[in-house]
Amino acid sequence: MSQPQPHQEEGPSLVDWSCHTPPRRADGLRTELSNIPNVHQGPWFEIHRSFVTYVLHTVGLNEGPSNEIAQLSKQWSDWDVLTSLANHRSVVQILFGYLKDSPKLPPNFSMNVSDRLTEDISRVVDQMDSVLSDRTTYKGFLSCRGSVAQQLLDLLQDLLDSDESLRCRPLLSKALIRLSRECELHPTCFTLSGVKKVGQQVAGGGFGDIWKGLVGGQNVAVKSMRVFRDDDVKASLKKLGREALIWRQLSHPNLLPFFGLYELDDRPCLISPWMDNGDLKDFLNNAPSDLDPVSLTADVVMGVDYLHNNNIVHGDLKAANILVSPSGRACISDFGLSSIVDALSLKLTLSSHNARGGTPRYQAPELLLSENPNDFGTDVYALACVGYEILTGKVPFFEILKDAAVIVKVVVEGARPSRLDVISSEELWSLLDDCWHQEPDKRPTTTVILQRLTQQPIGAKIKQSPPDWDDTYSARFRRQASAELSLPRMLGQIPANDAESALNIDSKKPITPPLCRTCSRPLSEPVVDTTRNFDVENMYHCKPPDQETNNVVDISGQR
Repeated sequence: MSQPQPHQEEGPSLVDWSCHTPPRRADGLRTELSNIPNVHQGPWFEIHRSFVTYVLHTVGLNEGPSNEIAQLSKQWSDWDVLTSLANHRSVVQILFGYLKDSPKLPPNFSMNVSDRLTEDISRVVDQMDSVLSDRTTYKGFLSCRGSVAQQLLDLLQDLLDSDESLRCRPLLSKALIRLSRECELHPTCFTLSGVKKVGQQVAGGGFGDIWKGLVGGQNVAVKSMRVFRDDDVKASLKKLGREALIWRQLSHPNLLPFFGLYELDDRPCLISPWMDNGDLKDFLNNAPSDLDPVSLTADVVMGVDYLHNNNIVHGDLKAANILVSPSGRACISDFGLSSIVDALSLKLTLSSHNARGGTPRYQAPELLLSENPNDFGTDVYALACVGYEILTGKVPFFEILKDAAVIVKVVVEGARPSRLDVISSEELWSLLDDCWHQEPDKRPTTTVILQRLTQQPIGAKIKQSPPDWDDTYSARFRRQASAELSLPRMLGQIPANDAESALNIDSKKPITPPLCRTCSRPLSEPVVDTTRNFDVENMYHCKPPDQETNNVVDISGQR
């Protein structure tokens, strides 16, 4: 078997799926099954070894077009590793099409397909790990642009959404974020469709307006950004996409999951789960009698600690940016968005602090004094203010009506929120006071705060209720709502029964025809955005549409 070829500087070529026509069919070549390693070679085969072997076996039993697959394999054998990875989804689509075109599917068809694809995902992860661990190939990876970059971004997100990537998830996540920043694209699955507003606007703020929405029958929160035309604001919108990309790679019980992006009424939107309990302020106003405020405070600390351990500064911690899950757990939202709000607000010369990232009652003195950026220390200061609100039921400096007066008290007089009798624990008040230290480097870290909260004498109890979501929550939602079928979604949609059951799969979303991998043209007119049933026969095209050409398009120069 040939070794993986070095990456060619002219750049990977993508399968031109809409322009490809396989040769005429011939009799099945069953003898090829025993000679697979000699016929099928190269990195592409190493990546698809299990699935292509199963496809050849199945079409061979039906005297299908094994020779056509062999001819394609000969073309693909010239690909290097990076090109093979970029073409991964297209190759799966082509092979899956030949498989489904067989006149008779074998027993346990669905289970076998799922098992073979799962085996190959592990090989894809290994190959991607190899590319990203080598300085030369990693440089070539980061130089990809256009359709090639889009294919790699989609593949990386598919891998991150699968269990097979656990062993190198940080490496894949970092590569995804870096490539997205370089090429100014994001994974296709981030763009949702069919989002509908429900009722009236729920809230508004510096970022935009919040609506309740529906996607595939599930309630979601729709946070829409106000429309701006300035070039600087366009740059902020690009940053919004980058922040959303980072948000998607994070998962924690005290962090609000991210579903995707949507354009509603010409306004970019962030889509996340809808929380019936509302934000922290709403929840505290209707708090249950058995509420443990110290435990709820620990929830918030755990969420911020997770962000800080991932080198992420929230930048706008306050009650309005902390939601309460169905099980009563605090979950943090809007992290990373404050700098975007700042840029938009400054450009529009908005004077209200409420319209800007950050709120004076929660902001550290160094933020009120100068243009210093948010950091871990300013997050800790704001975190203590949130804890104060949970413990007392009142906003910091509740006795002062105007924000301007709060700024004077904090900056000029060095004031801090006043202690109320409800905070009877000296240790708890001392912890809050330490978080409000005038010198940022003397404030405790979130890890230390959590230790002091949970250890005696404070002894906060961490809720042991089952989490409201897990690491796969966002991926499962997008796979259900997405029109384009990603590899993990296909694995989840094919039932592990027999061939007959695989022909009748119900879905809440229609399947959109695959896009041409070079020109982004749909293979045919997309189906209407309505609920319908679909089956495995329509999951991918059985074979490419008839065209006069038969080639693999080299898109050199797009990297």
